[in-house]
Amino acid sequence: MRVRVCPYCYSPEITEKVLIGGPMAQLDNDDGTYRCLHCGKSGVPIDFAGWEEYQEFIDSKMASTEVHSRPILPMLPTLFHGGIEAGSVNATVVKVTWDGGLRFGDQRERLQDNWKRAEKVVEGKAACILDLNGIMEGRPDLDGIQHVLRRKGEVMLDIGIHHEQDVFDCFTMGASQVLATSIGMPSFKVFERVLDMTDECIPCLCYDDKVQWRRPRGNPTELDDCLSALKELGFAQVGLMCLDRLGKANGPDLRVIDKATRAGLKVWLAGGVRFEDVPSLPAQVSGVLLDPSFE
Repeated sequence: MRVRVCPYCYSPEITEKVLIGGPMAQLDNDDGTYRCLHCGKSGVPIDFAGWEEYQEFIDSKMASTEVHSRPILPMLPTLFHGGIEAGSVNATVVKVTWDGGLRFGDQRERLQDNWKRAEKVVEGKAACILDLNGIMEGRPDLDGIQHVLRRKGEVMLDIGIHHEQDVFDCFTMGASQVLATSIGMPSFKVFERVLDMTDECIPCLCYDDKVQWRRPRGNPTELDDCLSALKELGFAQVGLMCLDRLGKANGPDLRVIDKATRAGLKVWLAGGVRFEDVPSLPAQVSGVLLDPSFE
């Protein structure tokens, strides 16, 4: 007997969603979506040949408890700007060009060395690419990113999620997951529109003493408020990036894990995270973004 389940929470408690209207409503408006009676979301269900296959799928999901880790690849020689203090970073200069002034026209030439290094990290591995020019200025280097994504690694990508179309662009280029950092996002409302598109986008709250947004006015800045709002929207996990620790490789901010747990969210930790920190992280942490290496 075929078993159909919700694509979000995998519950079999679903009912066919039929829009009303038109001369033959049951035929004209049946788009194949179902509504889940458990989580309340609507979507095209996942089909299984029977209950045994369904149970094997659930068991495999339950058994997947490892903490996923991805090295961060920042695609500019700076972390942040615009008055946000990210602390000092020990960096190695890999290329300097000066020809009567500073030019911003040819990103590909300026970032050529960065992309070559990124290819070595991504090939056959998992990584997180943050295009900081895209996040802060809305001008991602799409050609360079596409070149790196050809290496077939499992890449979490943030090109700057300013609206839901940017999420679509990330997946079109071949990203396995999308990270939406608040520091480049104009409004919290973008998270709601993104969730309507996919559950493979992880919201990431960038914080120091407050949560940082591209446009602070009208957006929640208290971490607890943001976490509660994300849970209310329907997100199951959240990224928490501590700007005070980012790039220092001095260990993650563990205090925020309890905040996310109280909100009912799994956590991706970022900011100061080292590989040696991973084994001792609590079960609430589903993944980490390792501090970028400037060696």
